[in-house]
Amino acid sequence: MKFVAPLVACLLLFGCNDETTQQPFEQACTDPRPQICTMDYNPVDGYLETGEWKSFSNACNACSHPQVLGYKEPDENSEQQKVSPP
Repeated sequence: MKFVAPLVACLLLFGCNDETTQQPFEQACTDPRPQICTMDYNPVDGYLETGEWKSFSNACNACSHPQVLGYKEPDENSEQQKVSPP
């Protein structure tokens, strides 16, 4: 019984610790990177390692770029620089 109170206290302390970092993108790119992508047009904004956003024609093209960490749907006011696949 004397071990229950410290255990509950530890769980409460560590349960309140939120160390998850919020990513600026909605979907992360995973390895292995795509080697071939379709030519469909469904634009996304890719988030680069440099902290910049660039527009790509679709998610596959964004993730095939080696510097893209993730992507998100473009905003209405988005005027990102258009880039071609690597």
